[in-house]
Amino acid sequence: MVEESQIKMLVIVISTISLLLQIIGCVTPGWLNIAVEYISIQSGLWYAVTCVHSKCVTAVGISGIPGANIGSGIYLTSMKLYQGLTVTGIILCVVAVILLCRSRCSSMSTDGPIKIAMINLLLSGILAVAAAGKFGSGLLTAINTYSIYNQEHPYKFSYSLLITGTGGLLAFVVFLYLACTLCRKRDNESTSGPQRGIVLSTVPHGKV
Repeated sequence: MVEESQIKMLVIVISTISLLLQIIGCVTPGWLNIAVEYISIQSGLWYAVTCVHSKCVTAVGISGIPGANIGSGIYLTSMKLYQGLTVTGIILCVVAVILLCRSRCSSMSTDGPIKIAMINLLLSGILAVAAAGKFGSGLLTAINTYSIYNQEHPYKFSYSLLITGTGGLLAFVVFLYLACTLCRKRDNESTSGPQRGIVLSTVPHGKV
């Protein structure tokens, strides 16, 4: 049987992986990946890398991206929204990991910090998945627009969306496990309490 300390460590490890994936997804330039002939543009939430004939230039911000109008269907002017969602999710996940580490030596199902960590993981997962999902929805809209006119779209695989979304899903997994642990603990307490009362009441006087 797996020891409780090992389960606690596994929860911390998965939460940390979720945090790392969200950070990687936030800082990598793989949200918008466009390739048109000899020009390729990889754009993230904070900077973009434009390559022409294998000569690459990094530009900070979105407004200075050459050919940014190619991705107009993704509402590039609202990048601050995605920045806010991802950064907030990362902060919440950091707090959750810290709380889980601090409570490792105590019971995970009874500590107050665990409940706070659960809420943080839930919100972190929602924000990460929402950011990746909303951006991906814009990508699909742009791709469908090209399909309507029977044109080949210039969009390539947006790996940062996958990384961010995976990090959010892992946060959900940890949240669900902790929630189930709390529910089982409450069920055990509700069933074991009356049984103890019955046993004590049947002990003859003077035999205790």
